Amino acid sequence: MLGTMISDFETMIADLDGHIPTEENRTRIEDTARPAYSTLAKRRPRGVRTCSSVAHMKLRLEVAKRELDEVAMQFRVSNRCRTARHHQQRPLAQHPKQAPPAASVQPSSGGIGA
Repeated sequence: MLGTMISDFETMIADLDGHIPTEENRTRIEDTARPAYSTLAKRRPRGVRTCSSVAHMKLRLEVAKRELDEVAMQFRVSNRCRTARHHQQRPLAQHPKQAPPAASVQPSSGGIGA
């Protein structure tokens, strides 16, 4: 999401940078102090602030990526340790339970109904 925002801001900055000289050429006024200076061209300071915002977001994105990598590494190490510890604690004789041998049936001594 942050990457998309950065891309959108960079596109807006490029558009603004392209429109301002065009607007100044169209009006033939480049002095920002003149009342007739283009309203569109007056947005240049916003473009500068947007550049600053983009730089800040890129920095935050890089920090977030590094933190994600660190957490993922810690998770993998933790998982390996837990798995190794689990294998060490389990006795070797521990296998899935097998059915006990069938009980032998002994004939009754008195016959039927005894």
